[in-house]
Amino acid sequence: MRVVCDTNIIIEFTKISRLDLVKNIFHKVMIPDEVKEELLAEGKGETEQHDIIKAINDWIVSKKVKDLLALESLKAHIGKGEAASIVLYMETKADFFWQ
Repeated sequence: MRVVCDTNIIIEFTKISRLDLVKNIFHKVMIPDEVKEELLAEGKGETEQHDIIKAINDWIVSKKVKDLLALESLKAHIGKGEAASIVLYMETKADFFWQ
């Protein structure tokens, strides 16, 4: 199964040191570049940051959103990462969107 994840899911599983569960449940885990930027932003604990970077380099696939009009329309109502995640979910026809 393929899933598109928003920032919060990755962070919450990282906080409990169980990001591996996301990897084990889904065949392919995708995030938009906007979520990758949010995940790599300053302010998280050193261990969390290390686990997130490792996952992004190893098994989380970061993709660029193509439909910029849909992205801008959604950003007027919700956050950048959430908007990009929804658009990526629609573009890739993933099995799940996990927010």
